[in-house]
Amino acid sequence: MFNYFGKNRGTIEASKELVKPQNGVFRKVSGKEEIAMDFERVNIKGGSAYENVAGYSRIVKAGPFVYVSGTTSVTPEGTVYGEGDPYEQAKYIFNKLVGLLEENGVSREEVVKVNIFATKSSYNNEITRAYSEYFKESRPCCTWIGIKELNRPTQLVEIEMQAIVGAKA
Repeated sequence: MFNYFGKNRGTIEASKELVKPQNGVFRKVSGKEEIAMDFERVNIKGGSAYENVAGYSRIVKAGPFVYVSGTTSVTPEGTVYGEGDPYEQAKYIFNKLVGLLEENGVSREEVVKVNIFATKSSYNNEITRAYSEYFKESRPCCTWIGIKELNRPTQLVEIEMQAIVGAKA
């Protein structure tokens, strides 16, 4: 068991061979190996005016950890892309998010978790088709969540992701 300290405190259970801190060093404290890790936090905008209004970031990078906010197929002009078509909406969202990640040094192969929110379970096959175009090879964890509705009646899909820089499949 390793303890790490700094701005983000906690415990990691792993062998020394598996834990390779990027922004820290191993050291012994009270007979235990500890890792000093201070993560730089970077907030990344996705182009939505609502990000400033609501006070959130599309993407937050904290050290090697990357968190992507739930994203729908609303275009920069404020219209819903692919109205009535869950495949087109999902493809638009995956394209937008993968593009933003890649612009910020994170590859799609480093995505480890995807959450998909859909307003109907019958959209499963169409959304899966779009998902597999981006992640069939790297196979991140994926959770489907059925929801009653999104912000606008024509929005059918919302997607959020998590990635770890350096965790390529």
